Amino acid sequence: MTALFFDRSTLTRTLQHEARLSRDRAEAIADAVIGMPRMDLATEADVARSVTVVTAAMKEHVAATRFDLIRTLAGFLALQTAIVPGAILDAASILKP
Repeated sequence: MTALFFDRSTLTRTLQHEARLSRDRAEAIADAVIGMPRMDLATEADVARSVTVVTAAMKEHVAATRFDLIRTLAGFLALQTAIVPGAILDAASILKP
């Protein structure tokens, strides 16, 4: 990963001229930015690795969800297969004179 460093005076000047901030405000923002904990920036390779890991996890999740859905639908089909013929037979027995 790549580290990011700020030059306080350049940052202050940029904030003054580009953002049209007063010198006091620009210095305060520059101090706040420079005082932030150092964070590493992700490189293109880091992002590619993360995308690969997330994609693999999502594929596993989709496969598991698909299996659960098919299992549930099969259960409903079995239940329907058991209930419908019984309902038809009951209806036929009611209609018999």
